[in-house]
Amino acid sequence: MASGGKRLRPVVCIVGWHATGAGAPPASVYQVAAALEMFHAFALIHGDVMDSPTRRSQQTVHGSDTA
Repeated sequence: MASGGKRLRPVVCIVGWHATGAGAPPASVYQVAAALEMFHAFALIHGDVMDSPTRRSQQTVHGSDTA
């Protein structure tokens, strides 16, 4: 999560709430936005473990010494 990235999924989630015209988003919208990002991170890690020790010429989580 700390390696950078665009983090567009949570932003699109919150922008989607605003697009409905429903006013300020409640805390649950922020929780869903965070959950989307965490699920995506999980999916990337799972894919890394199942497929390859590298992605985009960088070591994956299970292929690094810090994992």
